[in-house]
Amino acid sequence: MINQLLPYELGVSVAYPLPGTVFYERVKTQLREKSNWTDSDELALMFRNSFAPAYYKQLHRYVHKNYQKHLALKIVSQILTQPARASFQKIKKALSLVYYVPASWLAGLRLKKLDFYNK
Repeated sequence: MINQLLPYELGVSVAYPLPGTVFYERVKTQLREKSNWTDSDELALMFRNSFAPAYYKQLHRYVHKNYQKHLALKIVSQILTQPARASFQKIKKALSLVYYVPASWLAGLRLKKLDFYNK
């Protein structure tokens, strides 16, 4: 969905169990020291989840790299269809494909490896 919509900005974090929610009630017995979202960083898990924390951190890396790759592909398409409107910024973003294609592929491989070890 992210790669189809290509939002202007992207933010990814783990779910926070906020008091008064069904989710909080479900995990409140598992909460550690950091039992409130204000005490935690955005990727810190405060409860037992389906995967290890390393998996979620790698998922975060993969989603961001893959998103940047798709943004660059969109810009390349725009440059090819409307070359007269190719600004320096667009060309710079298009050239970022050189980094994001292999980086997203590698991040995906690392994610699959972590998924394999979680099973």
